[in-house]
Amino acid sequence: MSDDEQDDIERIRNLVVESAAKSGRRPRAIHEAGHAVIALHLGLTLDSVSIEEREDSDGPKFGCARVRPISESFSPNELDEHSSRVIERVKKQIVMLLAAEISTKLILGRQGDPIAQHDQFDIRGLLREFPELQDSATIQELVTAATEAAMMRRDSKLPGTATCVTGADPRRSTSKRTRTAPRPQRRACRNGRRVPS
Repeated sequence: MSDDEQDDIERIRNLVVESAAKSGRRPRAIHEAGHAVIALHLGLTLDSVSIEEREDSDGPKFGCARVRPISESFSPNELDEHSSRVIERVKKQIVMLLAAEISTKLILGRQGDPIAQHDQFDIRGLLREFPELQDSATIQELVTAATEAAMMRRDSKLPGTATCVTGADPRRSTSKRTRTAPRPQRRACRNGRRVPS
């Protein structure tokens, strides 16, 4: 994982831990962190993450993890032809969408994530647009990939995610760094905190 990706994960972790500790929005924070961390793990470009409520043309939304749209990542010709690169990107998008609900289930131990209804709508749209992904074997492959990625996140096997999923006290979080500052040597997490260098 690159230093920039690690910085992004650390920034997301700090945001989620602080937000979740301040309110009863922990399920929403876990859901959006599921999207964000898995998006970075899959190499998707993460544009923003929020757990704030907002009004949208489709009605109220309760958080958002935005990645670069597929349409901005490929030429119109590649999109029309459903090239193998496009199909792989769509698969990653679906895994990222599935991972939030699975993360919520794994961490909170409850069935049914009401926030995931929007994700399911987006997945159905992608499957309609890319019918080559509609067979049951491919769908099972995507669900398995999302489950494995979320479990890695839950078990803190993705760097920088331990406190994100344990809900550690945000006052113990690492200080914010800018990309221009020298990066300290990273060391392993212990008990949800970075080991001092």
